[in-house]
Amino acid sequence: MCEHCGCEGFGPLRELHEDHLAILGASTRLTDAVSSGNPDAVRKAVAALVAMLEPHERNEELGLYREMARGAPEYVANLLGEHEEVGRLIESSPRTGEGMAALLDAVRRLQLHIFIEEQDLFPYAIQMFTGVQWDLIEDVHAGRRERRDSARSS
Repeated sequence: MCEHCGCEGFGPLRELHEDHLAILGASTRLTDAVSSGNPDAVRKAVAALVAMLEPHERNEELGLYREMARGAPEYVANLLGEHEEVGRLIESSPRTGEGMAALLDAVRRLQLHIFIEEQDLFPYAIQMFTGVQWDLIEDVHAGRRERRDSARSS
């Protein structure tokens, strides 16, 4: 994980970094479930991972990626494509035979995607974004926190 430039401790990037740690933990539990051969454990691990990915990806796509696309649209298009492809594979891979191999491949791709964000995207953003851009990204994150807190109190 990114620890060389300090970006993991900065506002919205800290939140995304913490998400990444949780997602990596969930992806490890999914890999363990696949290795166990227990279909119920796989189903639960997939559901837990998908539940983490959806709000995290929304934050990235509406905040960080939107601002990054201003200067690097092809780079962001690739990251968005990875979100879509990995999410589709995780949610739709059959839970037997070759589908399990596809599921494990999707988990590896997810882990690589996180590594790229942590080692490339985050350090770039911390150096290049303006205060106004960070304010816009923070607004996206604040909306997520409000939705999460509202759901907890319901």
